[in-house]
Amino acid sequence: MRSSRERQFCSLLINMPALPPGRPKDARRASRQGQFPPSNRSANSGSNKRARGADNSGQTQGTPPNGDPQENIKMTRQAAEFNERRPANIEQYSLDYEKSKACTFVTHAFIARHLREDVELILNSNKEEHPCCSAETGTSCLQEVKKSTVLVVDFDHRFTVTVPILKCRQCNEIVTVHPYAIDCVPTAPTENCETWIRRSVVHFFRDLHKSNGLSANGMDAASLP
Repeated sequence: MRSSRERQFCSLLINMPALPPGRPKDARRASRQGQFPPSNRSANSGSNKRARGADNSGQTQGTPPNGDPQENIKMTRQAAEFNERRPANIEQYSLDYEKSKACTFVTHAFIARHLREDVELILNSNKEEHPCCSAETGTSCLQEVKKSTVLVVDFDHRFTVTVPILKCRQCNEIVTVHPYAIDCVPTAPTENCETWIRRSVVHFFRDLHKSNGLSANGMDAASLP
């Protein structure tokens, strides 16, 4: 037997009026939908685009992005002054370039001369220190095999150095100048290497690779002694 409450609940379900087709089952949802009109997003987006286009057209007609016409006048005046000074700047640059090139040639000749003198001094020292050479015989046991022309590469300079290669008649040992003796690094592990790089250049690129690459901080760190 059903209780009185169960019978009342069943009678309410039976007598509940049916909703028309297409109407939401939730009455609160239907009331919320009725309060707000349908949105027209396409119309709003078109009006916003037209407004932005009008703003951009105002900027393209000569108004600076910051909206300050005085700043635009200042920039135009500075550009005109720079164009007036351009011929004088080009002429001054040409004069400075010729002076700088002449100074570079003098420095180049100075470094090349001292490097060739160092090669000659070190070669004479190596010949005297060779064990087969004595005070009686001197360096007569050493015979010149060839003269190697080596290209020395520095930061701002490239020059050639003649390096004699000697061979001992008694022990067949090669006597010459090693690139390390003149603060250079060879590009091949033989006496016939034709290109030497200054040690400072190698250290610079090594430190540059270890630090921040080609950034300004990397250049600054690699240039430190």
